[in-house]
Amino acid sequence: MPRRAALAVLAALAMPPVALAEEDGPDEAAPDAPFTLDNAACPAFLTGIWLANSQQDFGGALWHVTEALVFNPDGRIEQAFAAGTAGEEPQETKTFGAWTAGPGRAKDRCALSLVFEEGERRDVEVAALAATRILVDGQPFTRAR
Repeated sequence: MPRRAALAVLAALAMPPVALAEEDGPDEAAPDAPFTLDNAACPAFLTGIWLANSQQDFGGALWHVTEALVFNPDGRIEQAFAAGTAGEEPQETKTFGAWTAGPGRAKDRCALSLVFEEGERRDVEVAALAATRILVDGQPFTRAR
């Protein structure tokens, strides 16, 4: 991964969780311009850095969870997780692999195939909500770059 992209991922993982816009609301970056995905262009659309932030209650402790998906244009993927409670150093994991994408079952969908170095294979559906927001198997992500 280029050094600049790696730094962006690390900076994003250090950010506190943020509230995501409503999944069915308008794209705040361009409220007057409707977004329509050309799902033949799924690889180009997905290329970049996508972040998901959430908070989860584990036994009374509120954990902040950040997931980063880095889809490189050469077909490499980096998936990074950071999780921890406020005031503590987050636990981080990274997984590397390869990705391909093509048109999904509907105009606003991409079919995403992931193969990780550990051998795990996943086929998931990506729904394009806006130019900067997607759902990956129901998890909302926002484009960071």
